[in-house]
Amino acid sequence: MGTKISADQWISRLIGAGLAVVAGVAAIVSYRHMRDLSARHGEDGLSSTILPLSVDGLLAVAALVLLADARANRRSGRATAWFAVTLGIGASVAANVAHAEPTWTGRLIGLWAPVALAVALELALRHVRHVAALSVAPTVGSGPAVKATADPLPVQSAPPVARATPPAEPPAADPVPVAGPPVADPDPPVEPVGAAGGSTRHRVAALVSRIPADDPRSDRALAAEWAPLVGVTPSTVRNHLSALRREES
Repeated sequence: MGTKISADQWISRLIGAGLAVVAGVAAIVSYRHMRDLSARHGEDGLSSTILPLSVDGLLAVAALVLLADARANRRSGRATAWFAVTLGIGASVAANVAHAEPTWTGRLIGLWAPVALAVALELALRHVRHVAALSVAPTVGSGPAVKATADPLPVQSAPPVARATPPAEPPAADPVPVAGPPVADPDPPVEPVGAAGGSTRHRVAALVSRIPADDPRSDRALAAEWAPLVGVTPSTVRNHLSALRREES
């Protein structure tokens, strides 16, 4: 016995057959009108015969691409296919209207076949998208539901765990002195030199005698530091420092 065809499959086949009929009628009418127009406007026999096939072929390819995309639920690339359908139907409409009698009735008859093809294609695409959605829906959560009919196992209480006594920490060892280079005693604080120390030059000379020979500070830094001690401005201290440096050299 053959496989039984469901109602949905019958509907899909009938929709496909109807689309094929509408597309065939539109192709034949468009082909004849476009062939006559081509021959009337100077095309030779071969050109006027094969030129309409480019329009019908473009429509057929674009319709098949749209049907395949709808069946696979693809959204990328639809704009190009719809552009091809619009271009082909527009060429077919233009040829049919130009070939028809210059009356409203004749033009409406010329418009009918390509417009019917566009509507039939859209309806077929809608049905294909619906069928594709139904075929994908059962796969989501389709696993059999598992009933929890088994009785729950009794929960056994775990035996008490003895608390581990933390090991006693060993006594801290006395720090071992590390021998290092002897630390030089810091420079003794500079005592302020009052007015009783003599003139400003003598006071600056007294301060110079207290600094070590390898003192890295510059005269500007020493002048800024000694100015409050001597009671004069840093520039005055710096002038006396320069004079003392020249005398030493």
